[in-house]
This record gives sequence, C-alpha cells and structure tokens, in this order.
Amino acid sequence: KLLMETYVSGAADAAKLKTYMTLLNQHLRAARRCAPDAAGKIALMMSGYLTAGTWNCNTHPQTDMKVVLDSFYHVVANDPELAGLFGVGCYDINRTDEEYARWIGRLIRHYGVDGNTSMLSDLYTFTCNPGHLRGGDFEEDAAGWRLEPAEPDSLAPMTIPGYGRNHLRRRADDASLGDTVMRFTRSAKAPNRLSQTAAGLTPGRLYSLTYVTADPDDIANFKNERQRVVLEARLDGAEVIPAKGYEFRIPAGWENWPATAERREIVTRKIVFKALQSDLAITFCDWLGDDAPGGPAGQKRILNSISLNPYFEEE
Repeated sequence: KLLMETYVSGAADAAKLKTYMTLLNQHLRAARRCAPDAAGKIALMMSGYLTAGTWNCNTHPQTDMKVVLDSFYHVVANDPELAGLFGVGCYDINRTDEEYARWIGRLIRHYGVDGNTSMLSDLYTFTCNPGHLRGGDFEEDAAGWRLEPAEPDSLAPMTIPGYGRNHLRRRADDASLGDTVMRFTRSAKAPNRLSQTAAGLTPGRLYSLTYVTADPDDIANFKNERQRVVLEARLDGAEVIPAKGYEFRIPAGWENWPATAERREIVTRKIVFKALQSDLAITFCDWLGDDAPGGPAGQKRILNSISLNPYFEEE
C-alpha cells in the first residue's frame, strides 16, 4: 500500500520509497542477528491484491499498476542490503488477472533469473500515470466527462460514504478514496450516456479499459442476489478483442456464502482493444443498444475505477 501511495503522483517520492524499503530491510537485519546467512533463506513477496471487491491495493485508477509492481522488484534488485536473497515472488497472485499474472512472471524472470537491474517497464514504455483519461474515480465530480442524461437527474455524480473502503475494499491512507461514483438510473425513454475522449494513444498498440460497477440499492440494503449488469462501454476508433476481456464478479455466487456476511456484488469489466487512432471516444451507456434497454426502467448502476492503460501482450 505504501509503495502504491509513493508512485501515484507520477514520480517516486524518494523519502517514502526509502521508508518502504526500510520496512523490508528490518526483517533481514533482524534475521541476520540470528543467522548471518539469513538472506539466502529469505524470499520477499509483492502483493497481488489488485481486484476490486477483495483486499485491494489497486486504489488509483489513473495509475498503471504494472509500473508499481515493477518498482518493487526494481528496488529489491538494486538495494545492496538485499543482496543474496533466496528469491522474490508474489503473494496471492490469484487476486490478479491473466495479464498481470504474465507481467509478474516476466518481472521475476527479468530481475530474479536474468539478473537485470533496469526497470522492465522502460522496455515496454509503460509509465506510472499514462494520462489517457481524466476523472476515473469522479474525484472532481463530472470534470472531464460529457453527460447526456435521458431525464433530469438520471445521470449524476454522487458520494457513497464507505463504498471505496468497505465494498471495493481499497486499502489506502485516505479512507474515502473510491467513495465518489457516477450514478445511472435507467429511463424508458432513452439511454443515459457518459463519454470522454481518451487522448495520446498509439495507433496499432493494444490497450485495456477496466471499470467497476455495482448496484447502489444493493450497497444501501443488502439484496443477496446475483444481478444482470447493463452498463456498456462503447469504443469508437478501436478494434475490440473480446477473447482477451472478461467480466469478473465478487462474490462469484451466494450458494456457499453466509447471508450474514452481506457481501455486496462488485463487478469488474475489462475490455482489451487495438487503438486505430490517437484519440478514442469512450461512451458508457445503460442500455444494451440504441433500441434495447436490456433492463427495467428505474434500475440503477454506479460506476467508478475507470482505468485505461497499455496492455502487456503475450510473448
């Protein structure tokens, strides 16, 4: 979590990074007091907590977590105090998706097997904050977004106290991070549309768009049921690759989930696409199509955690 907070500004804060690594080094220093060769028996683990709805260090949608993960291994590989470690790894890698699992494996090979000390992200031109989208958490209400409500107040930003910490399960110093969302209330007349033009993309390169959605009525009053999600993301100026995308729900089902736990349904969608131009129009819509609502009028969805990053392709 501290490493995440360190990198979110776009440039590493040296003091914070030193503090973070000091925490790791303390384990090794204490172990060396008992066994001088302790380094050769210790492996340091980065966290794989990246999925909304689970214990989650992926707290800032403007940040490409591939660079944050890289920074952990890069510091380990370059810190003289950590020389001679038995190894590095990733704790709870099952909380990542397929792209991040491949990236973590590539990082471990880059530093732990091949012995490199340079940032792997530089090789792929990944940057901490790509800057393709603004306001992925609606932290400035609707700044950067174009709203086309079907009816008055059917599309509006709102704040749900505790949503980020208690339901998205984000772990951040700011407990309110993730509490601001965009609320869609489906109309029978027309779809609600929310759009923004993503900028600075490289034509021909693969990218991923991820976003998180939930039912605000479920958040307020536990429903204990799986729901049909109708909140579509449409991309104009891109070639979508459906086989690489997914919809992931937490929890996956309630048949073995105790009702007393009151775990709300959090849905993450990931869309992988090839950019066909440098600017890309992205529109979120609560109808399945221009003539197909796909759900009852009055049904609500909330949206945040919108992230657009270059995609790590298979090698």
